[in-house]
Amino acid sequence: MSKRYIIAHDTGTGGDKAVLTDLRGRILHSYYLPYGLHYPKPQWVEQDPEELWQAVATTTRKVMEEAGVSPAEILGVGISAQMFNLLPVDAEVRPVMPMISWLDVRSVKQADRIAAMDGGQGIRRLFEYTGNIPTAKDIIPKILWLKEECPELWERTAWLLDCKEYIVYRLTGKIATD
Repeated sequence: MSKRYIIAHDTGTGGDKAVLTDLRGRILHSYYLPYGLHYPKPQWVEQDPEELWQAVATTTRKVMEEAGVSPAEILGVGISAQMFNLLPVDAEVRPVMPMISWLDVRSVKQADRIAAMDGGQGIRRLFEYTGNIPTAKDIIPKILWLKEECPELWERTAWLLDCKEYIVYRLTGKIATD
């Protein structure tokens, strides 16, 4: 019986780490590749989704090469990633703009408007349902920002993805989340 392996990825804010394990969870090899954050304006933080994807592809290749493992021996791939990012993509799942990072706070106006809803009860209601108060780092204010400030991009947008969903799509050709 041939050996079988699993690759796990942590596609974080500063880089991607791939770990190759056997089926008992023993780490055989790992590789980390950093990538950048881009600051086009004050309070804006973006990442290039293609740069993230290339890091995942490179770290995957590196751990397999270093361990002498063939693609046929890979049983599965798991993805863990940074969250609360916004990546609008078109109907062909091509990014219409860089990914807005979870660190980005360009949507302060939208977050404040959510908080002020219903005479200031927006904060209470959101907290009751989610356990959080609205901030510019949250996804809903970012979506509102995109719709209000970039209507031409909003019109081209077919899907709103996060980092992990984009990587899963690039791996499988399917839009999915867990």
